[in-house]
Amino acid sequence: MDIKRLLQGRKALVIDDERFSRSIICRFLLELGLTEVDQAKDGAEGLSRLAMEGNGSNLVMCDFNMPVMNGLQFLKALRSGIQKSVRRDLPVIMLTGHSDHGLVGTAMALDVDAFLVKPVSKSNLASRLNHALETTHDIKDVTAYAAIDVDKIAKRILSGAPASKAEAEPKEPTHKGQRVELGKLKPQYTLSEDLVAPSGELLLAAGAILSPRMVQRLQELPSLGINISAVWVDLAE
Repeated sequence: MDIKRLLQGRKALVIDDERFSRSIICRFLLELGLTEVDQAKDGAEGLSRLAMEGNGSNLVMCDFNMPVMNGLQFLKALRSGIQKSVRRDLPVIMLTGHSDHGLVGTAMALDVDAFLVKPVSKSNLASRLNHALETTHDIKDVTAYAAIDVDKIAKRILSGAPASKAEAEPKEPTHKGQRVELGKLKPQYTLSEDLVAPSGELLLAAGAILSPRMVQRLQELPSLGINISAVWVDLAE
């Protein structure tokens, strides 16, 4: 679909503590055809603005590294329904200067709708908007999000500490299911093995049923610097 037609009549909320970054993204959004753009300087203010009567935002673009409430904390609060008047299924694009595997895996578990690495270009923004707005926005029960420890992963990333790799005894590979390239994945496939990043961090656990949202996030992994080309799945739909 033409991006201007897709964005016509829609409003976005841009959450970023850097005023210059917010202004650039807001300008791009308006140039691409968005009708209105709102702004917030951190996740807490973003939640408050979404809860305001008549806000009407259809999309959120949220930075990861912010004071008060960072992007992962915001996404968890949104999906968990902390603000009862705000839609839990709002599309969220995560802005980040990090390609940290833990950040990616945690945001995927929180059903992020797209990733956008800074500095943002208009062409990449248009592509991610298409992904975020044309995908089915399926979400899980609030209890599934409550169990995700966003504070721990955010603290590690922001401190610059390396990811810790799980220790395991060497063993012969015994793959389960069928190896499928990322570009050929389909919704309703089930991961038959844990999806582990090259750093050793778990991105998705075995047994996860791939939603349209998950398929798109997996297909974005190479663009985030995560060298994964295929996953092991059960093909039953």
